[in-house]
Amino acid sequence: YRLTGVDQNAKNVQVENAKIANWNNFKRVEMQLILCWGDNTLRLDSYTTSGSTAYIKLQSPEQDIVFQRPQRRYYFENAYEFLDTAGEWYLNRSAQTLYYKPRPGETMATATVIAPKVDTLLSIRGASTSDQAHNITFSGIAFLHANCLRPTNHGFLDAQAGQYNVAAYSNNQQYVGRPAAAVYVACANHIRFERNVFAHMGSTGLDFEYGTHDDVIVGNVFTDIAGNGVSIAKFTKDSTVEYHVAYTPSDTNERCVRDTIRNNYIYNVTTEFYGGCGIACGYPRMVTIVHNEVCYTSYTAVSVGYGWTSTVNPMSSNHIDSNDVHHFALVLGDAGGIYTLSNQQPNSTMNYNYIHDYFPVAWADNGINGIYLDEQTSGYSVVGNVFVNAVGDDKVHRNQAPNNNESNNDGTSATTIANAGIEAAFRDIKNFNIPNTEIISAPSLIQKKASARSGIASSYRIYSLTGRYLGTVGSLSQKAAKSFYANGICLFRQENTITGTHTGVVRRILVEQQTSESHEYDR
Repeated sequence: YRLTGVDQNAKNVQVENAKIANWNNFKRVEMQLILCWGDNTLRLDSYTTSGSTAYIKLQSPEQDIVFQRPQRRYYFENAYEFLDTAGEWYLNRSAQTLYYKPRPGETMATATVIAPKVDTLLSIRGASTSDQAHNITFSGIAFLHANCLRPTNHGFLDAQAGQYNVAAYSNNQQYVGRPAAAVYVACANHIRFERNVFAHMGSTGLDFEYGTHDDVIVGNVFTDIAGNGVSIAKFTKDSTVEYHVAYTPSDTNERCVRDTIRNNYIYNVTTEFYGGCGIACGYPRMVTIVHNEVCYTSYTAVSVGYGWTSTVNPMSSNHIDSNDVHHFALVLGDAGGIYTLSNQQPNSTMNYNYIHDYFPVAWADNGINGIYLDEQTSGYSVVGNVFVNAVGDDKVHRNQAPNNNESNNDGTSATTIANAGIEAAFRDIKNFNIPNTEIISAPSLIQKKASARSGIASSYRIYSLTGRYLGTVGSLSQKAAKSFYANGICLFRQENTITGTHTGVVRRILVEQQTSESHEYDR
C-alpha cells in the first residue's frame, strides 16, 4: 500500500482507514515503511480516525527519526489476526505463547522447531588492534540460526547499506549504528573461512568490522540472511560521528586491509532488511572482491564505500573484478549491481564483471543501474564490464563521480561472461545442501508477505514480481525453477529439495507472465 499523508509536525503517518484495525497487542504490530533505498521497521503506538483516513502514531525512537526522510510504501505485520494460512506463526510475548497454523501433514508432537536465542554465534576478537587473534581457519561448518531483536525492541530504520539510524535531522545529518552479525571478527589477521554455509540469520551473516588484515573468505555459501551477507570495515568511526564525516582512524591498525572475498555464492540475502547488500564494505583498503556470484538481493548486490566524501580516507586499491551479479534491487531503487561511494584513489578497479538480468520493480520509486558510481567516487578503472538483459537507467551511472577511467563497457564478450563468477574449483558449492531450507525464491516485498502465508505442502505458490498471484504447481525441475527466475517470477515452497518435472500448469503460468506483464520491464 501507499501512505495517504505524512504530518511531520504532528508526527503521524496517514493511511486509508480500511487498512488498519484495533488489533490485539496493538503496540506489537509493526509497519514496514519503504524508502527508495532503505526500509524501516516501525512499532505502532496508537491511531485515530477521521473520515476515510487513519492517523498513526509510532513508538520512540522511531517517531523521532522517520519523518526526516520521505517514504510512501508500507505494509503491516506481526498481529495475531494476520494468521490466516498454514505455515504462519505469531508470538504473544506477554502471554509467552507461540501460535502456529500447521501445514497439512505436520504434527506438532513430532515437529522440529528452531528458535534462535543469540544474535552472534561466533565472535573472534583480539585483545587490541596491536595484539590480534591470528592464523585460524574455519572450514566445513554450517553456521545456522542467529537471532536479531533490535527491530522488536527499538525499531529499525535503515540509513544505507543496512546501517541503522540512531538519529536523523532535517539538514540530512545522520548517525548510524552497525547491526549485529552471526559471525563477527575484529582485531584479527590471517583468518580464513572456506567452504562453510551461513544461513537462516536474523541480521548480517559474516562481519569483519575493524582491525583486520590478510583475511580470506573463499568458497562459502550465504543464503536466507535478513541483512548483509558479508560486511567488511567500518562505515563510521562510531554512532556518535555524523555519517558524512570520512572515517580516518589515527590508529592505522584499525583499518581493514588486504581482505579477500572470493568464489562465494551469495544469494537470497537482505530478506528482512531490504536496504542491505550481498557484500557491504565501509572504508576498506585493498579489499579484493573477485569471482563471486551475488544475486537475489532486495537492494544493491555489492557496495563499497561510505560517507559521500572526497576527503582522503583509508580506501585505495580496491578491486571488484570478474563477479557474476544478477537479479538485484528486487524491492528497492536507486541501486546498482555494483555501487560505490567516496574517494578510493588510487588504483581501484571494477573490471570484467558480468551484470545481467535486472529490471526496476513496479513499486520502486527510483531507477536502478548496472554500475553506480555515486557521490565522490574516484580512483576507479571501470573496464570491460558486460551487461545483458539490463533494464534500468544506465549501464554505468555517474553521480558527482570524478576522476574515474571508463572504457569498453558496452560489449558482450563471451570470454568475460565465461570467466566471471565462481571459478571451477569452487563451483560445487552451488550444490551444497542448506539445512532447514524452506523457501526457494527471489527475495522481494512479496516474498516477505507471501512466504509467511505460503503453507502449500509439497508445492509452490507462484507470484510475479509485481505481486500478482499467478497460481500453484506441485513440483518443478531445477531447470524449470531457473526459468521462473529468468522470467521474473518468485517461487515459494515448503520442502528442502526440487524434484519432478514441470507440468502444463507451469507452461500456462509462464505464458501468462510473458504476455501480460513483460511490457512493464521492456522485455
